[in-house]
Amino acid sequence: MQFDLVIKNGVVYTEEGFHRLNVGVRGEKIAVLAQPDVELEGADALYTTNTPLGMKIDWRTRRPVLGSGQGPICGPAVRPVGVLRTWELYKRVRLPIIASGGICTWEDALEYILAGATAVGVGSAQFVYPDAVSAILQGLERYVLDQHLTSILDLVGAAQKVPNN
Repeated sequence: MQFDLVIKNGVVYTEEGFHRLNVGVRGEKIAVLAQPDVELEGADALYTTNTPLGMKIDWRTRRPVLGSGQGPICGPAVRPVGVLRTWELYKRVRLPIIASGGICTWEDALEYILAGATAVGVGSAQFVYPDAVSAILQGLERYVLDQHLTSILDLVGAAQKVPNN
């Protein structure tokens, strides 16, 4: 079943089985979007993406570099925005959260998991480090063993369970 959810300017996208929330969705909108209705409508998970729009201008030509003038920003600079989005969603829904944006190392992935992500997506890091996903998985496995945990799932949202958060 597809849940039909639209917000002006394409801020929220829906796909069969999960809902993708763009970085432009702010706290008060998340509160409205991520109510139990989303869960009742058959969503399996929420996917947060962290590609805010940006612009680059060529100073030589004095024109935008991208044909449409704007395009998505990706990489490590957007990670804090994505971690915050994950944190906010985790407080409001019980659905699994798939988070992405600026994940280059296992520590980056762990930050999202501690904020509430059940899974993470690795994008642009793979262009620079073709083995990024393997390195991230190995690092997370070592961390779980070093911490004497039974599963990485023990860490989902753990930062929110610390007193005074």
